[in-house]
Amino acid sequence: MKELEITREHEMKHHIQSLLKKTSPNNKDVLQVISLMGLDGKNQRDAPIGELNMFQELPERTNRARNIMIFNVEGSNFNKVKDRASHDKSQILELLTKLDVEPVDFRVYRIGRTSLPRPVKVIFNNPSLPAEILRKKFKLIPSGVKIKNDLTQFQRIQMKEVYAELKRRKENGEEGLIVRYRNNAPVIMKEIPPRPHSSVETKND
Repeated sequence: MKELEITREHEMKHHIQSLLKKTSPNNKDVLQVISLMGLDGKNQRDAPIGELNMFQELPERTNRARNIMIFNVEGSNFNKVKDRASHDKSQILELLTKLDVEPVDFRVYRIGRTSLPRPVKVIFNNPSLPAEILRKKFKLIPSGVKIKNDLTQFQRIQMKEVYAELKRRKENGEEGLIVRYRNNAPVIMKEIPPRPHSSVETKND
């Protein structure tokens, strides 16, 4: 039994090393999954991601890193799929222009079946663009358009649990709580109020 466990651990470490060769060794997604797996020596007993899920989680995060999800983009009434896709792409291109992002090659897909308008998944060939767009997304707040990361199933579950915990703590009377990302994972923390500007009185002689 011990030999089997040693073999499994060796296989996992080998898989992680091969992934690290394809990505930066400081990649936050890789570091977070290693931590969640307990392979960093900190959470070995209560690692929330199983072995099989880990093998899926890392490659999936790598694939989704070049995607973004855009919400509240109005669709079209065209009958042909090709025409609807062309309309969506022109809409996204217009949004990118507003964000001062250079037009690039990308693909768009509407996902989901019930919500109107359906979210748009945008897949870029350039993996550095999603991070740039997410940094500038605040510019679209007045329009009601929202841009988010393309999360894996585990990340969506993790986010849901964090916001459920946030709601519970607020209902129990805690104030000033917000959700922020640390090492690419959502955490609840106290909002730091802005420092008041110190005024220096000057006397005229």
